[in-house]
Amino acid sequence: MPSTCHDDYSTARPKRAPLANASTDALLSAPQRFSSKCRDSGRRNSGCRDPIRGIAWIATLLLSLTCLTCATPPNAHAADPPTESVPDTNGADTNRPDERGPDERGPGERGPEDRDRNDIEDLVATLRESLQQGDWDRAAEDAARIAEEPSVVPDPARAPVTMLLARIARSIQRDGRSAAAAEVFRATIAVDDLAIDRGSADSDGLTTRQRLLIRLAAASLLNETGNLTESVHAIEPVSATLHELETPERDAAVKWLIEIGSKCLRDGKPEVARKAYKSAAETTDLREVRATAALGAAWALATLGSDPEPAAEELMAFTDAFPEHVDAPRAARAAATCLAQAGRADEADLQLIELLDRWPRSHAALDIVSRHADVPTSQLPDRIVDWLLDWAPDAGRADATPGMLAFGLRVAAERGMGDAESTFAGQLAVADRDGRQTAELLKNWNRDGQIAIAERVAARYISPSPDTRGAAAVREAACLWAGRAGRWSMLAVASESETPSASDGDPDHDTGSDLDESQHRDESRHIDESRSITVERLFAEALTQTGRPAEARVWWKHLVDVRRTRDFPTLLRCAETSTPIAEVAEATERIEAAREAAEEDPARLVLVEALSAELAIRRARFDDARGRLESIVRDAYAPPALRGRAQWLIGETHYLQQRFPDAIEAYRRVEGVDEGGAWVPAALIQAGKSFEQLGRTREATVCYVTLMQRFSDSEHAPLARRRLATLSPDPSRSSPDPNSRSGTLRR
Repeated sequence: MPSTCHDDYSTARPKRAPLANASTDALLSAPQRFSSKCRDSGRRNSGCRDPIRGIAWIATLLLSLTCLTCATPPNAHAADPPTESVPDTNGADTNRPDERGPDERGPGERGPEDRDRNDIEDLVATLRESLQQGDWDRAAEDAARIAEEPSVVPDPARAPVTMLLARIARSIQRDGRSAAAAEVFRATIAVDDLAIDRGSADSDGLTTRQRLLIRLAAASLLNETGNLTESVHAIEPVSATLHELETPERDAAVKWLIEIGSKCLRDGKPEVARKAYKSAAETTDLREVRATAALGAAWALATLGSDPEPAAEELMAFTDAFPEHVDAPRAARAAATCLAQAGRADEADLQLIELLDRWPRSHAALDIVSRHADVPTSQLPDRIVDWLLDWAPDAGRADATPGMLAFGLRVAAERGMGDAESTFAGQLAVADRDGRQTAELLKNWNRDGQIAIAERVAARYISPSPDTRGAAAVREAACLWAGRAGRWSMLAVASESETPSASDGDPDHDTGSDLDESQHRDESRHIDESRSITVERLFAEALTQTGRPAEARVWWKHLVDVRRTRDFPTLLRCAETSTPIAEVAEATERIEAAREAAEEDPARLVLVEALSAELAIRRARFDDARGRLESIVRDAYAPPALRGRAQWLIGETHYLQQRFPDAIEAYRRVEGVDEGGAWVPAALIQAGKSFEQLGRTREATVCYVTLMQRFSDSEHAPLARRRLATLSPDPSRSSPDPNSRSGTLRR
């Protein structure tokens, strides 16, 4: 059979060559020889190993050939002029389509198939000319016509046209026009699809390998231009024959299919992804790659959501076949979800239990357990509780979230599992960097009445041992809980085992408030990093609240002088604890610092004024003190408790001056300033003592009895009882009626 292959094209338009089912083996065997060289020289060229570049590299050689072999089939005719239209014997127009078969026509008569052949020959000639001259625009237009109606290419011409279109597409691609090249490849695939659909692919002159390489080249470019669906479609019809490729080519194709599947899943195209993954799974011989492809196909089916039952079956089949795969636990979790969606809830629960048993340290198992974090401990399934307790020793090494560690601590503490509680508490101390989980846990225990558990866990963090020392925020959260719950004694006890800084533990050391920068740096170096300013403030407040002002002053001074805290409450407390015991100069300085921080706020200034009055009393400047105190009593911004205290202090100034009648009168007014307030029992005890100084024991007795009856829980009640006992051996017989108007504080 003569060959019409030429090494070069002439610049003139080539003559139309008859299209036939020509053999192109001599031409198309070149890529096979090349693949052998690629396999032998794989160390020198990485193209065969890269999934995309490898495919393109092989296809480049195939499609860069400079000629297309076409043999003349038997009975082929050269182009003849079209037969003139002649009327039939009845005068009818014969331009209508000739419906007669070839056997019914006379000698020399041409049918529609002959005219179609002429048309396609013209088109092929045009494509060749465009390829020779690099006229890619015209080639793309012609390819678009073929893509719209690939059936215009008859069976014998499909293989040569497929090759010609593929060469044009590659040439356009090399010219940097990927979008135009993709359009030509669409026509290429459309023509070849027709050959496959009509069953002529096995005898059209293209070998399986040649067809595969053409389609891989087309799929690669379609993928690059973002046409994922068409890219997978290009491979799907020949996916069953991918195994016929050489090993490097096959491996590259499989890897490329998996990447396409992954990209389609990300882009919300699970149906296309499934096709790509299934093709990869059916092609590869590598167990690890087949596992990835099988999982991708099952996952894509599950993502479709239209039929969860088969998806669950595929996912479970994957976990059984590849239990060692890193994503096997996630697949089992997804299988349980699909079973639940299919209405098989019991099987879904069994699947989850199996997951916890087979992959107990997986993230999927962690996720299952974490979904029970809001369930009360008493209602948790036993399997979840057992998993948590078993997990405790490894929890710190599993990148567990603070929420999961708090969940484990809650269950262990409420179930009385001491070892697990200690383990979870230590891990949470490190992981809970902002203290939120710790604060929430303690708050919930307090809300639910589990105070003992809250105190036990909080105590671990307030006074941490080496195994629970961790984030400062955790300790702060525990201290804040204790302060809000009024557990001042817990905080006071914790403060006893620590000193604010190196020098603050020395009672003879008094830095005042004038630390220079070098002293400040030296003091700051000795501060415990796990102890925040908030914790130190709570320690100081706890000592203040529990009546230990001297110890509290050490912490308040530390906060102001070392920590450089300048908020008004801290400065006021520092001044308050300094006023009764510090040097007058220091106390004055502390009060003025608080006054400056109060700015122009009347409610704050009245508090500072009260301290100034107390310092004046300490310095025996009673008239000055009374003037300040009387202004506080009249101040509308002063809270009732402060006004009651101020009125009581007015009485104290008279008492210290032994002006007992004036003192009694001042004490008498406390009830009117703050009725039933905390300073009323203090005024009663002091008024009784003043009456005693005047020898008026009956009135003193009335004060003490009133105090015991109205304020029996007051800290002053025991003293009133003792003083009353000294006045009368039998208070029940000699005590006057406290409601009597004679000698009482009320007038």
